[in-house]
Order: sequence, then structure tokens, then C-alpha cells
Amino acid sequence: MKNMEEMIRWKNISTIIIGILFFWFTLDITGFSIGNFTLVVSCFVDNNFMDFIWWCVFIVGISLYIFKDKIGRYFMLVFLVIWAFIQGSIYFRTIERIESYNNYFDSWGTHRLFPTSDTFIIKDTYHIFIDVLILASLVSLIVFIIKGVRISKRKLCLALFAPVLMFLHVACGQNNSIIQKGNISYDFTFAELAVKYLETSDSAYLHRITELNATEHLYNHSKRFNYDVPNDTKLELVTYLLSSVNKDENLLANFKRNLDFAKRNIAKADFPQMIALQYLPENFNFSGSLFFTFGYDLGVAYANNASLNLAHSYFLKNMEELKYYAIHELHHAGFVALKNNVMPSLDITTYGEMAQIIEYLTHLEGMATYAPLEIRIKENAIDVDSDYVTLRDSAQMREYEKEYFDIYFHFKNNPDSIITDDDWYKIYVLSDEKRLLYIIGAFMAQAIDQQFGREKLVNLIPESSENFIITYLKTK
Repeated sequence: MKNMEEMIRWKNISTIIIGILFFWFTLDITGFSIGNFTLVVSCFVDNNFMDFIWWCVFIVGISLYIFKDKIGRYFMLVFLVIWAFIQGSIYFRTIERIESYNNYFDSWGTHRLFPTSDTFIIKDTYHIFIDVLILASLVSLIVFIIKGVRISKRKLCLALFAPVLMFLHVACGQNNSIIQKGNISYDFTFAELAVKYLETSDSAYLHRITELNATEHLYNHSKRFNYDVPNDTKLELVTYLLSSVNKDENLLANFKRNLDFAKRNIAKADFPQMIALQYLPENFNFSGSLFFTFGYDLGVAYANNASLNLAHSYFLKNMEELKYYAIHELHHAGFVALKNNVMPSLDITTYGEMAQIIEYLTHLEGMATYAPLEIRIKENAIDVDSDYVTLRDSAQMREYEKEYFDIYFHFKNNPDSIITDDDWYKIYVLSDEKRLLYIIGAFMAQAIDQQFGREKLVNLIPESSENFIITYLKTK
């Protein structure tokens, strides 16, 4: 009789707390503002329709809990465990994602009991209380279940924690959008939301993509280097990048294939970080993300981050190349960080300034092209990429080396001369037409590595890029 009274008492306590949680969560559906005070913005305003779906599931759970208690208590247990896991995981974010989280909620102006932090998550008032209510509901429900079940402790533990273990097993077994390996985040959020948008045409996904760190990365890169893409706003840029799928009916299927490959063979294996670190100074650590995107250039680096375009035509034809270009772009991120994010200005007028750009880009692209060379040779992946085919052609390399230095010393030996239109064509030869910056740069890196050693090669990165070329010339 006493056990029955205890069970009923805890059922009432649990019902009251869950009821309060339901009321509080309903505010997320309706929104709540008084004057300049905003507690929470409606999920329909910020296009977060998953909250509405979760609210509907909550209604089903409460109904079962009240009217079909023996089923409802376990339904609510699983529901609350999953919810607690989702809410709790928010506290474990990278510095970059903390900034994004703070900016998102600051943009809505919701009330805060405590100021934001740059190093850990501090939620706004509404979300602090909902976390407390979820935890209180879960604890009171577990106590009620314990009071109402007359079975052995072993079976009781299995009954209570089997749903938790099942959920964790499923959650851990899934491909996560962000795979953390050491100090690098392999971020697939852009790519996964792109798939959802392209499959559904739901503009809500498009707007979510604009809020991502990957989009900020591409947007900043396009502005910094004056890329010929629509970029007045992030939404304009993202819309443009995702429009290309209409031109190729097989593009989405091949993109999804590349996405799966990148998760299994790049992120989970930590392949690019493992290789790239071998071509960076011994004490260097990455501090950013490698984003996997849809559209834009083949791959780019900006600040401490890099990205790969899984929908690029080169990767659609040569999926395995994603592995090697992941090394290339991630090395760029390390190189730029070691240069303190400083590169020569592109707003130039003199030959001397042009020579500095050539030095920097030769160093940057040469090291990134050289970094995957050894693993390419080991995995017999040389003949696919024309840069590496050329690197093994000694006659072609002699011709290219002469052409490179003719162009380089044309600018280096006449620092005060003014750049003309014909001079810009020489840069086109170096970068796009013959890719001499990449090929000759890699050739220089290999020569320095073989003659002076890896330590000398990587320690040149923080120095002036002119020293890279000077050191190479000493090998001859």
C-alpha cells in the first residue's frame, strides 16, 4: 500500500513537471514578447519547423502518459532522453560553432540572464529554463518508474536504460554532420543541407545554409578575391551555387556518392590532417575546419579554414582525387595560419609588388602540391592529375622551369617598373594556363626537402616566401 502511495505521488509530481515543460515548450511554437522584451521567437518565424514536429510528438507522448500509462511512461522516457541528449550536446561545440551559435541568438535579441562567452556555450533565458525542466522531468519520471516496477534491480536497469543505450547506439552509428579529429572539424553540414534542399526545394533549407560557418567561409573568400559570383548577400551566393544541379540530372546522385566517400575515407580516417601535418612545422596544430560544400571553386582556403566542392566536375569524374585535394587545401589553411593570415596585397601597380605575389603563391601552391606527392606515388595516383604527370616529365620540367624564372626575374629585376596589360598575361601563364606556380613550386619543395631535409623545408613557411625561392636556387 505504501509503495502504491509513493508511486501515485511521484506520478503526480512527474505529470506536473512535464506539464510545465509542455507549457514552456509551447512558447517556442507561439513566440513570447512584451514590448522590447523577447523571451523566445516563434519557430515559424526562424523557419525551425523541426521544433513544431517535436512539439507534436510531445503531445502524443503526454496523451499516452495520461491515458495509457504503462506504454506512455516508457514512450516519455525515450522522448526525454533523446531531448536531453540533443540539448546537452549543444554545450560541446568548437570555438567557431560557439561564435555562430551566439550570433544566431543575438540576431533575434532574446533575453539573457548571463552574457555570452567566446569559449563555452551560455544559453539565453528561455533555453536555460527548458534544459532545467527537461532534466527535472526526466528525473521525476525515472523515480516514478522505479517506484511502480516490482522486478529485480538487474531487469529494472535494463528496462530503464535500454532505450538510452539504443538511442546512443543509433546516434553514434549515424554519419555525423561534423566529425572532430584532433583540432580539425570535418564539417559536412553545408553538403547535407544542400542535398535536402535539392531533394525537396524547401527554401527553409536554403536559409539554414546561409547561416553556416561554411557559407561565411565561401562568402568571405569571394569578397576577398573578387570571385565572379553573385555575392551581394549570402543568400544570393548560396542560391547561385545550388542552381547548377538543374543542368545535370546525374549531378545530385554523384554528389551524394562523393559525400559518402568523403565521410568514410577522408574525415573518419583523418587522412588529410595526418598527411598535411608532415609538411608543416613540428609544433604546428590546426585550429579550424575543412568544409565540404556544393558549388564554388574546386577547393579554397581562407583564414584558418579550407573547403572542398564535392560537386566540382573534376571530383564527379575522379572521386578518389578528393583525398589528395583535401590534403592540398588543408595544407593551405596551415600555411596561411603560419603566415599570420597575411599575404601580399592584390592591389598592385609595380613589378616589385608583382614579384612578391609570385613568391607567395609559388610557396603556397608549391608546398600544397608537394604535400600529397608521396602518398600519391604510394597509392599509384599520379597519372590522373596533369600537375603530377608533368612533374615526372623531366624534359617538360626543364622547359617549364626556364619559363617560370624568365617571368619571375622579369618582375624581380625591375622592381620600379609599372605593370601593363601584357604583364597580367604572364601571371595567367603562371597560374592557369600552365600552372607553373603549382608545378614548379612543388619541384622546388621537393628539391629543398631532398637536399636540406624536411625540417628546413617546413620552417621556411613562416619566413618571407622569397627565402623559399632563394633556398631552392642554392640546391642547383
